[in-house]
Amino acid sequence: MDRYIVFTDYDIDGAGSYLTFKWLTGISNAEIVPVKVSNLREKILSWLAKNSLENYKKVFFFDLDTSAIGDIIDKPNVEIYDHHETHVYNYKHANAHIQVTSSCAKLIFNKLKSKANLTAQQLSLITLVDDYDSYTLAHKHSYNLNILFWYYNSDRVNFFCERFAKGFDGFTDQEKNLIKSYIRKFNKFYKELRLYSADIEIGDKSYKFISAFADKYVNDVAHNILNDHKDCNVVMLINTGNKRVYFRKQKDTDINLGKLAEKLCDGGGHEYAAGGVLSDNIKTLSRDFQPLL
Repeated sequence: MDRYIVFTDYDIDGAGSYLTFKWLTGISNAEIVPVKVSNLREKILSWLAKNSLENYKKVFFFDLDTSAIGDIIDKPNVEIYDHHETHVYNYKHANAHIQVTSSCAKLIFNKLKSKANLTAQQLSLITLVDDYDSYTLAHKHSYNLNILFWYYNSDRVNFFCERFAKGFDGFTDQEKNLIKSYIRKFNKFYKELRLYSADIEIGDKSYKFISAFADKYVNDVAHNILNDHKDCNVVMLINTGNKRVYFRKQKDTDINLGKLAEKLCDGGGHEYAAGGVLSDNIKTLSRDFQPLL
């Protein structure tokens, strides 16, 4: 039997990308390895210590800027689908589909949709994943679907793919209760959060940044800050535990956060959402912040 393996991002778009790929190609026996881009090279080198890319007919990478491992994976049996603007590696042998789109799941759908007709439930799942990953939030279920994704245990990508193997069919009563519980816990966390603000000069413009220390609920915290403080241009959240920093922005703010993270904290991402390491640049920038009263 031909062997396939999929390395996919450790978020809802990573899971949705795998499901979209499976539905459209019919390849259902692939091994799934969820990875984070923040330690991608370390994880792939560790995997290669015991495995080989050549043992697989096809090796897929979904929703990951693989620039950091381009020298390792640039092989004819490797296929890459990614929608990050910061992904600029020049592959010579791998089949790379790099295109800035609202989500990687949507990118895969657009590239492969001629291969199969999807059901209404499958199309619904792709739509919700795309809606959340782009943070458009035009559909009421996309936010709650992401809550459910993070409520699963450490094997959440596989759990999500098993739960929604046939597409989105609504939430069970148990899932609705889990979502309500999550929201209660988040509201308590957010209410007790201390916020800081600063006016930061970027180029010839000044932007209002609001910052906080958050070791969880990153997207939810950023979403609520941007909603509660319309004068805030950029949210900067710091997790001292994993030494990471995260950026989110108002949609009308003319800053590309992916490029900002690349310069400030050896990171990357999208125009509207990005992250990186807690660098000296971030520590220096943090000195300008004062408590928000």
